[in-house]
Amino acid sequence: MGFSLLSGNTPKYPAIPKDKAKDYNGNIVIIGAGVAGLFAARALQHMGVKNYIVLEATDRIGGRLKQTDNLHNDVPLDMGAEWIHYTNEQVVKDMLVFDEEGRKQALAAMEGLEPTEFIKYQPNFFFRKKERKLISHLYQETKWKRSTWWQWLDKYIYRHVEDKVNLNCPVKKIVYDTLNANESEGAIESENQSEQVKVILESGEIYMADKVICTIPLAVLKKEVENGMFDPPLPQNKIQAIDAVDMPPGFRILFEMKDKFYPDATVDNGICGQIMDGDEVCAIYDPLYGKNLPSDGQNVLAFVAIGNKYADLGELNDEELASAALAKIDKYFDGKGTKNHIKHEVQNWTQEPFILGSYSFPCDPKHNKALGETVGGKLLFAGEHTSIKYHSLVNGAAMEGRRAAVKALANHLKK
Repeated sequence: MGFSLLSGNTPKYPAIPKDKAKDYNGNIVIIGAGVAGLFAARALQHMGVKNYIVLEATDRIGGRLKQTDNLHNDVPLDMGAEWIHYTNEQVVKDMLVFDEEGRKQALAAMEGLEPTEFIKYQPNFFFRKKERKLISHLYQETKWKRSTWWQWLDKYIYRHVEDKVNLNCPVKKIVYDTLNANESEGAIESENQSEQVKVILESGEIYMADKVICTIPLAVLKKEVENGMFDPPLPQNKIQAIDAVDMPPGFRILFEMKDKFYPDATVDNGICGQIMDGDEVCAIYDPLYGKNLPSDGQNVLAFVAIGNKYADLGELNDEELASAALAKIDKYFDGKGTKNHIKHEVQNWTQEPFILGSYSFPCDPKHNKALGETVGGKLLFAGEHTSIKYHSLVNGAAMEGRRAAVKALANHLKK
């Protein structure tokens, strides 16, 4: 998603008890089929829950995971999240293990996830036109070699729960427990509450649920709070947290080029800030780095900008945005961008109506905690923005989806 210094210490995922909720008779609605929503669904399935459904507003799964096959004949390329954000691939495998008993079976099923399927990403870094050898030495990453985050999600998670996912189902209103809406989380965890949550779609269709897991991206959540999606309004501490955490604009453009005239990676601003915090990212880099493709093959150059500094660019239409990016590429590479440009593909996450931005930026952890708290005993929240330690990351969204699924069944699992 952005540039950062990384640790080889991958997070530990709490075990999820297999089939311990197969006698659960309630209905669970998951809003959103991105990483958090699909992992919540997979966790419910693992626990044996039968009555759950995923409502996705758009016509595809994946949320901010997306790929294109239009820029290179040999490999798909990420248009959303791209980096693993750890110095090894173990985190990708651990995300799919739901309990210790099933660890061997889960790992055996992941035939394609061998070390050879990943790239040890350590490019030569340039700050504008000047090489930064220290950063090149310190920076270590892991990326997919011939696959993408989206393919991984599709193969290892979505296909397990595909029959539970309904596309083109945007939610208009969520009417939840009015009695306890503004009480503290600890006082409302009871499965004896008889009132269900009413989820009303834009189409007018209604779903009744005992629990709702809301995985709406933070920028959309901000908008929907203002538009009155939640009835009654969310508690004040939740609204304050939603307001406090930023999810700035972001876009990615991939250019097919005639010649490779560019280094591995060029960053435009605040090199230390980008590497340490992922704040205000603007990078021009080779997304084919390390993929060991034929030297006489196609060349692709990526332009990624994330942060409020680039909000004006995010308001442009796709062709205007591509032209603005090419102008910046021309500035650094003496007009070679325009001369070598063949075609391009734009993914402007800012203008995606059910995403509206890039990813959550660092903040006070108390806000991430508040974002993930349950409301009314029945309305749960999950996403990369609710993760205290792994916000903005794919594995953070996955972990939070799993957490919300277990939380939804907490009282039942105690029996």
